[in-house]
Amino acid sequence: MASHALMCRLLPNVSVSKVSSVFALGMNNVPLFRGSASHGVFSMSSAGVSFPVPCFLGGAAATYGSAASARPLHALLSGASTFSSSAASSASPGDEAAAAVYEVAIRTGDRRGAGTPCGAEIELFGMDARDSSGPHVVGTEKGFVTGGCDAFDVHSPTDLGDSPARLRLRRLEAGSSDLGAGWYVYDVLVVRRGGRRGMRYHIDGWLGESDSGGVKGEDERLVTGVTVEDVKSAMDATRLTRNSLSDSEINALAKYPVLLYAGAAVLPHPEKLETGGAGAKAAISRTFGNGGEDSFFIARGGMNGGATALGVADGVFAWRDQGIDAGEYSRGLMRAALQAAESADTHPRPDALQLMSCAAKGVSDLKLQGSSTCCIVSVCNRNGILKSANLGDSGFIVLRPSLDGTVFEVKNRSVHMEHEFGRPYQLGHHDHGDKPEDAHFEQAALRPGDVLVLGSDGLYDNLSDEDIADLITKTAGTTANKTNSTAAWSHALASSCARVLASHAFEASVNKTADTPYSRAATEFFDMVYSGGKRDDITVVVALAANPPKMNE
Repeated sequence: MASHALMCRLLPNVSVSKVSSVFALGMNNVPLFRGSASHGVFSMSSAGVSFPVPCFLGGAAATYGSAASARPLHALLSGASTFSSSAASSASPGDEAAAAVYEVAIRTGDRRGAGTPCGAEIELFGMDARDSSGPHVVGTEKGFVTGGCDAFDVHSPTDLGDSPARLRLRRLEAGSSDLGAGWYVYDVLVVRRGGRRGMRYHIDGWLGESDSGGVKGEDERLVTGVTVEDVKSAMDATRLTRNSLSDSEINALAKYPVLLYAGAAVLPHPEKLETGGAGAKAAISRTFGNGGEDSFFIARGGMNGGATALGVADGVFAWRDQGIDAGEYSRGLMRAALQAAESADTHPRPDALQLMSCAAKGVSDLKLQGSSTCCIVSVCNRNGILKSANLGDSGFIVLRPSLDGTVFEVKNRSVHMEHEFGRPYQLGHHDHGDKPEDAHFEQAALRPGDVLVLGSDGLYDNLSDEDIADLITKTAGTTANKTNSTAAWSHALASSCARVLASHAFEASVNKTADTPYSRAATEFFDMVYSGGKRDDITVVVALAANPPKMNE
């Protein structure tokens, strides 16, 4: 795992972004320490991770003379006098000509590459009128940062009412190269100055091409807003990803009983094999395995021994500098999750988030030290409902055969959770570790013929989702659609797919000229052209969804 926030402890007056620039790409595998050295992009609550709240949602706001004036997040959170309540009493030149002043908060997602160096155009529409001075250009100086919330004032000569009905948001072009310019916008909140009731425009998607996931969206969105009685409360609402389905949607789709046949492959970082140490070499069984600081589990149960839960964890190697084996921490997480899944005598069995909580408690009870990302997926054999909890840059994708059955296509994808590039969310023994409730929770519906791929960042840093889909198509071919095949054949195919993915991820990791998800994300974050893969432990778990031979649970 890569992280460089340890430098923040050595340079307490330098922001994480500055540390990133100073140490460039040389700082790999460093533990995550959040706290005073962080620039405060996230706040913590019992409901999970929430976006920072701009000052206008908690009190008076500053005003500026331009039609759309920016209030950077770092300034909003720093308590600078420019943004004090006294500043709000000073009228800006734009106020005199404005029929209304609207305060706008644009929230950028927290997945890898979500930020953009580009600015944006924003335009507001009322029920019967539009802002005649728009569109307004914002964010041109610094762009929008991953996980950030950027606030702007829009001075409109047209009174659009307290709640503008629609909003148009357009990402500006990057120039000669669009690499790194894709922008993942979560939502936009608008409130008339001095009010509480406002509008929320839900986007939750890419504007332009994603930097590392192979997803491309339109550069412009026209969105109809939803009224929120208290805009500040809306900032703290629990977030689901675009691909996550609501309970009602899940119940409508959950009509396919499935049986999962799973296999795994682990390739430790080559240098760890040379230096040795506990867990350095790969060790795999039908239900548990590890290599380097990576670990996985496969909980078998349900109908005729089909897998009901799977997980991957990636420990932070750099704890070794403090005499701590983070591999022991990740192995402890997966063992605890496995034990919780297999020993549960309740029905329904624990879901992914409950298993993650059990795993975190397990390593805490054992007083294990270190930190680790964690991705756990649980599947109900009776109806195919998949529930996942993901914390960090490990993750999963769901592949489904195309309508003509010739190729596999990406159906669902977990969120790549980072505080910023190289600083993934992670469970840990230290005070600044993330918690299970900070995990991204998703649910989807599987059907026979689907392929579920879990992996550590060693997989997803080096292979795109499209690479993975192509390799599964070539390896499994149309045979993956033989959903009534024997258990032995299905297990063998799953294991073969896992080995192929791990092998290709390794080849990309040592290729210095490869175009990889990691190199694309690094190019954006460091504002320099970077190529090649990332050498790391690689763990892959592949599960094939098949028709169950009979219902006996």
